Amino acid sequence: MRLFPKVQFIISTHAPLVLLGLEEAYGENLDIIELPQGRKIESEQFSQFDNAYNFITVTERYRREIKAAIDNSNTEKTLIVTEGSTDWRHMKAALQTLRNNEEYAWLNRLDFEFLEYSPLKDEDFDTNDENAIRINMSDSELKTMASVFSKISQKRRIIFVADRDVPDIVKVFAGDKKFKNWGNNVFTMVLPVPEHRKDTPNICIEFLYKDEDVIRPINIGDIQRRVFFGKEFDSTGHLFDGETTYFCRDFNAVGPNKLTVIDGGSKKKVIRIGANENEETNYALSKMNFAKMVINKQQPFEKMDFKGFIPLFEVIREILEL
Repeated sequence: MRLFPKVQFIISTHAPLVLLGLEEAYGENLDIIELPQGRKIESEQFSQFDNAYNFITVTERYRREIKAAIDNSNTEKTLIVTEGSTDWRHMKAALQTLRNNEEYAWLNRLDFEFLEYSPLKDEDFDTNDENAIRINMSDSELKTMASVFSKISQKRRIIFVADRDVPDIVKVFAGDKKFKNWGNNVFTMVLPVPEHRKDTPNICIEFLYKDEDVIRPINIGDIQRRVFFGKEFDSTGHLFDGETTYFCRDFNAVGPNKLTVIDGGSKKKVIRIGANENEETNYALSKMNFAKMVINKQQPFEKMDFKGFIPLFEVIREILEL
C-alpha cells in the first residue's frame, strides 16, 4: 500500500490487530466497513475485538486457575500435570491396578499425585461437582506452564507429561533423553514408547494399551459404540469390519498409517453406512467416556492390561530419585 499510494486497496480480514495497524498508519484515508451490514465503523467497534478480548481473557483465566490449583496444595508431593484431561485418568487407573501386583511393588514407594481436572466444555462432565477443577489444557499450554513455573523455585517437584504425537513438543520436553530438568523443581517428559508400539512411536495416551483392549464395544442406550483408530480406515474414510461398513468424515484423521483416535466427542464422528441408517448416529466412543469407564472399572473395561504404562512410571521414579 505504501509502494502504490494512489491505488485503492480493498481488504477482507477477521483480525482486529490488522485494523489497528492500518488505522494507525493511514488514519483518515482508511474506511472500515463491517459486513454484512455494510456500515462504516471505527476499528474499536469491530465485532472481532470482543472475540479477541474474550479469548485472551479466558486464556489468562486458564493459566491463573492452573497456577492456583498447583499453588493451593498444602502437600509437598510431586505433582503430575498431563497434557489432556483423559491422560491423568488413564495413568491413575494404571497406577491403582499395578500397585496391587507384587512384580511392581516399587510403585507403592512413589509419592506423587495428579492434577485432576476436566475441560471447560465437556458433555460428560459432572456439573454437580462444584469443587472440580475445570480448565483447558493442550501441549502448547503445557509448554507455557513449564516455562513459567521454571522461572521461580517450586516447593515441590512438578512433572509435566505430554503425548509424543507432536515432534516439536517431543524435542522441547525431552529431546533424545527420557526427561528434561528445567530447574527450580520443574521437569518435563513425553510418553515413553512401550514395546508393542516400537514401530509407531508417535503415540498419545490410548496407545499405551494394546489395540484389543481399547476397541472393545459397549452398548450405550440402543447404540453399540467403541473407540476407533484412524489406521482402521482406508484413505477415503471407510472401514468394513466383515459385517458393517463405517465411515469417518475427517479425512485428515484416517488412513492406514494414521496413529490417531477418532474421538466420538468431537467432529471426528463415525457413522454407519446402510439403507436404513441415520447418518447422524455416532458409533464412536468419546475419549472421555473411555477414560472414565477404565478408571471406574466399568464393563467391558474392568480388566485392562496396563503393562504399557510401566516405562512411564519408571521415568517418574527416576525423576523422584534425583
